[in-house]
Amino acid sequence: TGNGLSVFVKDITEGKKAEEALQESEQRFRCLVEDAAAGVGIIDLKGRFTYVNKALADSLGYSVQEFVGRPFKDFLHPDDKGRVTRLFLKSILLRRQSQNLEFRVIRKDGHVLHWISKPTRLIIDGKTAGFQAIISDVTERKKIEVLERQRDIATTLLGAGDLNEALNRLFDNLLEIEEFDCAGFYVVDKDTGALDMIVHRGLPDGFVEKVGHLDADTPYAKVVMEGKPIY
Repeated sequence: TGNGLSVFVKDITEGKKAEEALQESEQRFRCLVEDAAAGVGIIDLKGRFTYVNKALADSLGYSVQEFVGRPFKDFLHPDDKGRVTRLFLKSILLRRQSQNLEFRVIRKDGHVLHWISKPTRLIIDGKTAGFQAIISDVTERKKIEVLERQRDIATTLLGAGDLNEALNRLFDNLLEIEEFDCAGFYVVDKDTGALDMIVHRGLPDGFVEKVGHLDADTPYAKVVMEGKPIY
C-alpha cells in the first residue's frame, strides 16, 4: 500500500475445528463417566490421580477434591502397596499389556475393600500420559469366596484320617485362600517356646533346613511370632 502497511491473513478454520472437536470429545467423556455407577480414575506417570468420578470417590468415603493430586498408593492396603506399585512401574518401563489387577484399598473410615480393574494407557499426542481404569468393587464376592473356602476346610478336616493329613489339607486350603506360592506352618512348644515347621510348600530345601527349628530366643522366632514373613 501507499503508506507501507502490509496485511497477512491466516486461515485457522481447521485449527478451530480440531479444538472444538477436542472439547466436544472431552464433554462426551465427562457426561459418560461423571454419573456412571462404576468408579473411573486417571493417574499420571507419577502415580497421582488427575481425575476421579464421584462413584470412585464415594466408594472410599472421600470427596473428588480429596482424591485429585494424591498418589494412588495412599489408598492401597499396606500388604498390597508394594506389589501394585511394582506392577505400575513395570507398566511404564516395559510397556506391558495390561491385565486384570485385583487389590485391596482402605476406606476413609478404615474398612477394607477389594477392587479389580484393568488399567489402560492414556495416550495424548502419541505419547503415554498416564493410565485410566474402570474399577469394580468385588468385596462381597470375596466374602462369599472366603465362606465357601471355610466350608471346604471344614469338609476336608472331617474327611482326614489322622492329624498329619488334616494339617496338610488345612495348609493347602489356606494357601489357596491367601494366594501364596510358598509358606511354612510352625507349631510352638508350650514349654520351651521353640518353633518347629511341620508342613511347608514351595520353600527351598536349604531354607527349610535353616529355619525348620527355631529356638524361642532367636531373631527368626521372634519375627514368626509377630506374624511377619521371613522368606
